[in-house]
Amino acid sequence: MDGHKRSERERLELTVTALVPAALGMLAVPASAAGRGACLCPVLALPAGLWLCRVWRRLGELPRGLERCFGVTGGKAAALAYLLWGGFLLAENGRRCARRLLLTVGEGGSPWLFLGVILALALWLGRREDAFARTGRIFFLAVTVTLAAVLILALPGLRWENLLPVGGRELAGVPFGSVWVLSLSGYGVYGLCLPAEGRGETRPGRWTVWSCGGLSVLTLAVVGAFGPALVLEMDEPFLYLLGGVGLPGAFQRGEAALAAVLALGDLTLLTLLSWGCGRLWRELLPGRKKSAWVPAAVGLLAAGLIPARGGVSFWTERIAPAGNLIFGVLLPAGAVLTEKCRKYGKGKPTSCGESSP
Repeated sequence: MDGHKRSERERLELTVTALVPAALGMLAVPASAAGRGACLCPVLALPAGLWLCRVWRRLGELPRGLERCFGVTGGKAAALAYLLWGGFLLAENGRRCARRLLLTVGEGGSPWLFLGVILALALWLGRREDAFARTGRIFFLAVTVTLAAVLILALPGLRWENLLPVGGRELAGVPFGSVWVLSLSGYGVYGLCLPAEGRGETRPGRWTVWSCGGLSVLTLAVVGAFGPALVLEMDEPFLYLLGGVGLPGAFQRGEAALAAVLALGDLTLLTLLSWGCGRLWRELLPGRKKSAWVPAAVGLLAAGLIPARGGVSFWTERIAPAGNLIFGVLLPAGAVLTEKCRKYGKGKPTSCGESSP
């Protein structure tokens, strides 16, 4: 890895691109919680997201920020926890990416082939930070343009009876759905492992506003096209949006093309997690920097061993969001609060009216 630092804008582009597949893979959660009001969940989560931007900005680079706030021992313990959680996210999202690609090739495909290619590409992209940043910008443009095009094509297929009226029980579920939106921060926090400079040139709050707005529109499109009940029965509801475009004979090809573009987001997410875990590995084991590929290899190997259905749903629907809230929101907030308390304690006057040393 070189010492090149990318701009704050490049890091935000990488993070937003990485969050796209994670968000699309969890659309059933707000649909289950809020029904027709699912599109309101990202809107309600926006204030907390803006606050979280300030917390992350104060924390800085993840490994160094944890050590600065918690001390050497506490910082290394926290970094180890992030490393282990990143390995779990690699396994789960590698499995999800392989499953999404298998939907486009039929039953005859092997997930191990896709996982092997994903691992090779993720490690290759992560070799140089500057190359990863430039590639991330291309992926960002490709994914955002594709999402915008799909939304425009899907508008004629929306059924407003799937969106209105929003009942009182559905409104009561919006807060729970907004917590799901915040759980995406468990992926984005690994973007803090990428060192960045030029922090004043970009405002993360604007990106948060646009991201929440875009996610709200995506949720509205999916729920409006299929209805909350049907969304719960679908593995990848967003991939089927092109089914209502009205292009006879082109649905399967359209679905495959959409999955191929979304695979760029999957690759960005897995590369970001791989790079983040590698950075944490190097901080914990400075003498073994050349083996920083080990966490990515272990995580994606575990992805091929996770069953496609059954008990794994408990981990993906319950454990993963809860863990993401801990690592994306609670731990960074706790780190910043600990640092503030330590600074306050150093400047607090003693009983004799003198400042403590």
